[in-house]
Amino acid sequence: MCGYIFRVLVINFHGPDIKWPLWHFKFVLTAMTNNIDIYLVRHGEASVPWSQGADAGLSPLGLQQAEAVAADLAELNSLQIISSPLLRAQQTAGPLGHRWRVATQIDERYCEVPLEPDIAKRKAWLVDVMSTRWRDVNSSIAAWRSAAWEALLGVEQSSVIFTHFMLINALVTRATEDQRLVCFEPDYASVTHLRVTADGCKLVAMGKSIDPPKKI
Repeated sequence: MCGYIFRVLVINFHGPDIKWPLWHFKFVLTAMTNNIDIYLVRHGEASVPWSQGADAGLSPLGLQQAEAVAADLAELNSLQIISSPLLRAQQTAGPLGHRWRVATQIDERYCEVPLEPDIAKRKAWLVDVMSTRWRDVNSSIAAWRSAAWEALLGVEQSSVIFTHFMLINALVTRATEDQRLVCFEPDYASVTHLRVTADGCKLVAMGKSIDPPKKI
């Protein structure tokens, strides 16, 4: 795979007949063999369950969970911080950004699964979606997952990404080729570790799971 990517780079940027100096080859090959570690953090407990509202902030317990996960991740030493635009994710990212003095980058591709707009129907809709297989999802959910996967593979340095229950499952099931939409139930402020290499993306460790989740 590395050889294929290298050839594409040569053709796209310099043409097939142009020769590079040796240090160019070394630089590109080194860059492509570096591992990129991705830490997916589920947001802390929200003040309102997801089935009842789309963009609630954190509850008092959720704020404590955000501080706790920041303390747990602090030793990673100033990685890039990325967050879903939703308030509960941004508020969970806040304490870690403060510790590292790193600004949080907002990326809407790490947002939660597209919601049923009718709040009265949302809980039943969510139960149905969670039991679905990826081959059976509608086009909006398929596009949401594809966008998140593309964003993940495009990350250029090791990062902590603050995101959501279903998005974490979407990326883990893609990495592990699991057909279930939900393969585990990440707890609030849990950390799931993925690694992107020249050969693709693999699961290193799932975050702490609860069964069943208290709120979604």
